[in-house]
Amino acid sequence: MSVWRWVRSVVSVMTVVSILVGMAPWMGVRTAKAADVGKAVIFSETSSFVAHDVGASPVHLGPTETRSVFLPLVAKHYQYIPPVTGQVDPDTGGTVEGDSVTLAFAPQTVSETLSVTYQPLAEPDHVPGDTQLVGNAFSLQAETLNGTPVTQFAPEIITRTVGGVTEYIVTNTVVITMTYSDADVTGLDERTLQFYTRAENENYWTPLLTVIDPVANLARAPLNHFSRFALLGRTAVPSETLVILDPDHGGADPGGTVTTPASYALEEKMLNLDTALAVKGYLQACGVNVLMTREDDSSLSAQWRADFINSHAPSGTATIAYNITAHEMSHFMGGPLGIVDLSQTDDVSFTQQLIDEVAAATSLPGYRGVKDARTWGGDGLYLPTHVPTVTYAHLEAAFMDSYYDRDNVIDPHLETLAGGIYNGIIASLELTGCVPFSATVINDVPVTRRTGLGDGVAYTAQGVNPVTGNQF
Repeated sequence: MSVWRWVRSVVSVMTVVSILVGMAPWMGVRTAKAADVGKAVIFSETSSFVAHDVGASPVHLGPTETRSVFLPLVAKHYQYIPPVTGQVDPDTGGTVEGDSVTLAFAPQTVSETLSVTYQPLAEPDHVPGDTQLVGNAFSLQAETLNGTPVTQFAPEIITRTVGGVTEYIVTNTVVITMTYSDADVTGLDERTLQFYTRAENENYWTPLLTVIDPVANLARAPLNHFSRFALLGRTAVPSETLVILDPDHGGADPGGTVTTPASYALEEKMLNLDTALAVKGYLQACGVNVLMTREDDSSLSAQWRADFINSHAPSGTATIAYNITAHEMSHFMGGPLGIVDLSQTDDVSFTQQLIDEVAAATSLPGYRGVKDARTWGGDGLYLPTHVPTVTYAHLEAAFMDSYYDRDNVIDPHLETLAGGIYNGIIASLELTGCVPFSATVINDVPVTRRTGLGDGVAYTAQGVNPVTGNQF
């Protein structure tokens, strides 16, 4: 028998074995992706060996022989789901449905007709170690009819002026909904389900605000961009105590802004996120389960924030914000104040506890007290009045336009201010297992800081609390 006939015999046997193994009834089946389906090609032109693919072994040929052998690729454990494409109209919006996912676009979301594609993906990598995938990971892509990619979807923004300061009212215009089964979430804490997103150039997954309906088995989230997504749940929850941190503003809503002088230029949304991430680090270090409304620069409406908080039924929720009187720095002592529905006595007590602890941890005055959210700014604040069953606090931690607050606390010692918020949370929720923050507490939980202060301003490393990531 010639060498080539022997090779063909071996390959034929391997093909049959591959097919039988792939069809074996005891083998599990999971979704196949487009990249998993095709034909395996074993080839060689002048080399003495060839590569192999699924179901095949290397085949060695003579150095001068040229052969091509095509084998059927058996995608074990996979069931192929093709991509789904639909169109979105500028005037009427539209929906795109694929597998268990539905995308809804409000009218006027896009300026021209888009082609939107939902594509299931292979099982994601680099997911947090304590999470489990629910359903399929997937990518979302959009392009104009002439092939121009579109990745960002701005929310609707309405502005109003309150006390000389601009306020932004956000309405999200793109919503994703995913259905799941009870079997999909077996062994998971359903309260921890969240959509996560991962950019093409990143190796980490960022959680998104996700509203869960455990009765209907639905997960919903507003989207500001298209990339890769996955619905993940935690397999191990560190504590029954769940705290939600809500960094106010974000994305198209900068919050308060300081513009003058340039060395103090700052957008509130950045400061809110940095502070909330630091508080999250402190809480997680003592085993508290923490969710956040945003961990990036997302645009979120007050209604979505309220729905998220209500759906997760936390032990306590704190909106973290900063106050401002003007866009230009001035000399006065600011300090913290709270804004809640004064008819909710638990909310008032929780908020006052945060004010007292921030004042105790810093040199800021604590006399400004708790204001009524129902009449704040004339029209009131939406979020504090729409979480009636949740212990809630809206904290304006300090004044961004105060030289005193900025020079003594915010810029050099943001970790101390965050420590005061942390102390208020653990005191109010009676978390006796958590060590209160102080200048001598050392916390080595790593936190990657993704935002920072404006040009010319940097955090000063305190040296004892690297959890805040003040490494500039």
